[in-house]
Amino acid sequence: MVPSTRISSALIAGLSAAIALSTGCGRDDGPLPDLGDHLPASARAVLENAETMELLALGDEAPDVPPAGSAPRAPERDPLARFAPRTGGFHGWKEASRTPLLGGERHKLLYAVYTGIAGNDDKLAACFRPHAAVHATRGTETVDLLFSYDCMLVHVYENGRLFTALTTREAAGPVGKVFARAGIAAKL
Repeated sequence: MVPSTRISSALIAGLSAAIALSTGCGRDDGPLPDLGDHLPASARAVLENAETMELLALGDEAPDVPPAGSAPRAPERDPLARFAPRTGGFHGWKEASRTPLLGGERHKLLYAVYTGIAGNDDKLAACFRPHAAVHATRGTETVDLLFSYDCMLVHVYENGRLFTALTTREAAGPVGKVFARAGIAAKL
């Protein structure tokens, strides 16, 4: 008699998504993955029906560096303060370049971003270093995504309000390919 092994359908789906993302050969033209409550439905509506969408490469430094000769900043008492929103630039980060994203590339980008968010199993690193971003508008509504794939975090700004979504490191490959095809050199 051969012993039977039970493998959950969630495990199989997760492994399939990880393999597809890591090889870059996943289907990116199908329906967008279900995100449940990992990303607000109103933010998804703006992203999926955007009138304009732009890709941004962000610089390595934040623009709010204290001027030379100023007093050193006191250490933060709150260990999570380093994740707080910054001021200046694009949500506190220097903008290196920007270009519009058109047509089917938008769906490919959203498919890769959503697959990464759906595939995270509640893991993250204690950092946030975004090097790439997306700016989407629909009417007066805006959604900005700042990607920090090495830290497995996406900062989502919906009309200025910050949400955080967890993602996988493997999603950096397919997202990076969309950026590269658009001519944006971003470190993902």
